[in-house]
Parts: sequence; structure tokens; C-alpha cells
Amino acid sequence: MERSPELDPTEVVSPAPHQAESKHARVDGKRTKAATGESVQDGKLGGDWKFQKNPSFLKDRVDYFDSLLKVQIENYSKLPAQKIKITLPDGAVKEGESFKTSP
Repeated sequence: MERSPELDPTEVVSPAPHQAESKHARVDGKRTKAATGESVQDGKLGGDWKFQKNPSFLKDRVDYFDSLLKVQIENYSKLPAQKIKITLPDGAVKEGESFKTSP
């Protein structure tokens, strides 16, 4: 049985017409050496990396995490507490309440 030429995976396919005409078309065998924006400086994305002690974005992250934690605590407090048995790694069994006790 012969394969149809349009289904032959070994056939080399030229790029689509819209890619061939574009100035942004990929050129095989070349790597990006320069950027079109200011984000690449001296071959480094974003320029030199500088350590900041207590950067400002950390406060935003901590505040966001605290808001998520507050919602979770409220949701768990509304769930009915049941008596549970907790088996510890050493084999000891402790009693506790669901959503309140952790080993």
C-alpha cells in the first residue's frame, strides 16, 4: 500500500506561507544574540542580578498568603469536628479531633 505524499512523515515540509514572509520567521541554525527591548543587558536577561535585603515584593506575598490562610481557617472551623485516631510513625495511637488536631 502506498502512502499519500501529504501524510508522509519523512517528507520535509517548507514553512507555512505566512511564516516565510514574516520578518519574525525563525531562521534555522541561528540563536538569538540580541533583544529588541531593553530587558537584555550584556547577554543577561534583566541585567545584573543584585541581592536586596527585604525586597518590597515579599510583603505583598506574605499579605496574600495571610489572606488565604485566614479564609482556610474560617472554612475549616465551619466543618464538623469528629473524634479520630492518629497513628504516629513509632506506632503510638493518639486521640484527636478532625480539622483541629495534627500529629
